Amino acid sequence: MLRPITADDRETYIAFAKAFYASEAVCHAISEKNICDAFESFVDGNPFAECYIVTDNGESAGYVLCAKTYSQEAGGMTMWIDEIYVSPEHRGKGLGSAALIYIEGKCAKEGYRRMRLEYTKENEGAHKLYKSLGYGDLPYLQMVKDRRDVK
Repeated sequence: MLRPITADDRETYIAFAKAFYASEAVCHAISEKNICDAFESFVDGNPFAECYIVTDNGESAGYVLCAKTYSQEAGGMTMWIDEIYVSPEHRGKGLGSAALIYIEGKCAKEGYRRMRLEYTKENEGAHKLYKSLGYGDLPYLQMVKDRRDVK
């Protein structure tokens, strides 16, 4: 299941995020500072982000990071599932599916019009999971421009 992240989850979250950024799920690593800053933002109540701890029989097993945005194309609010991570020892138990279904239900109740996520080509397991839950590929290519002058 999922539960909202709390200040007590700091070490667990940082360890999971480091593992996520060292995996095939992403194209590059990020700094520990970014991970720590994100954690602080979650526990401080950032209105544009939500983070949940995935649990398996009461044990922390991963996390889901969501970002909220408005999309004219979608006709309303969009929940971007920015990161979903389940630790290797907890995979294959349906935790990823359960986490996505939970987020989808929450978004349906809150009137979100779209759920959006991404995956790397190398992460076929994620692609298969997302397809099985009804997600479809978008024909967009993404670009990014990071602002290095913002602290």
